[in-house]
Amino acid sequence: MEKHIKQWKELTNKITESWIREYFEIEKDETIYFDWVDIGRVFSFADYWFSFYDVLECYRLYISKKDLFNWYDWCMDNHSVKLSLSQYVLSPQERLEQEEKHLLELEQRVKSAEKEFKEAIKRYGK
Repeated sequence: MEKHIKQWKELTNKITESWIREYFEIEKDETIYFDWVDIGRVFSFADYWFSFYDVLECYRLYISKKDLFNWYDWCMDNHSVKLSLSQYVLSPQERLEQEEKHLLELEQRVKSAEKEFKEAIKRYGK
């Protein structure tokens, strides 16, 4: 069994390295350094964080580099919204619904902040 686990780790690393070369346009002769948080789950490369599942989805769904990085940027801008790479690429309607949900959350935060601000002015403005 240990032999199979070793093979799995080697193949996982090979697939990940190949993906990094392709999606980050790195030459074959350049050395790649990436770190696993947990092998086969989450890794970091060049200030980016991806799951191995995202790597596999890129290959399975033929996701373009542009779509991948648009999704990544979208996730960074919408922290409270959870939308997988495949949902982002395959379901524009779901993305729209999630964006609307995020905007409603932001609106509620603004209203709450305004209320707290007005109360603080009343308390300390006298």
